[in-house]
Amino acid sequence: MRIDIPADLNSEDETGLVWTFLDEADDPGLIRPGEIVVAGSELTAAVCEVVDLVDKPAGTIVHLRILPGAVGQYRRLIDRIGAQARAWSSERVGGGITTLDPRRTRSEWVELAAA
Repeated sequence: MRIDIPADLNSEDETGLVWTFLDEADDPGLIRPGEIVVAGSELTAAVCEVVDLVDKPAGTIVHLRILPGAVGQYRRLIDRIGAQARAWSSERVGGGITTLDPRRTRSEWVELAAA
């Protein structure tokens, strides 16, 4: 399983959120507020929302909100809606934004559906 950003899922800071360092991510460009990522380790992974990025002297802190359910449940969801996502990705609204999620571009949904 691919982990977008390693994190100790039991480590919370004063915000009550899981935290890790941005430079630990395989592709730091994927880690931005509002994105849904897989965090943790190969043994213990979770689907998380990136809440914010906070610059600190030691590096950029990523705050993560663990979403309910197991990674496998999200995988099955994507499998179920895969064909729909491909169809929806071709229904464009102004500016190349899809009707499925206004934050994702057509190419992002095609890539997601093909995974």
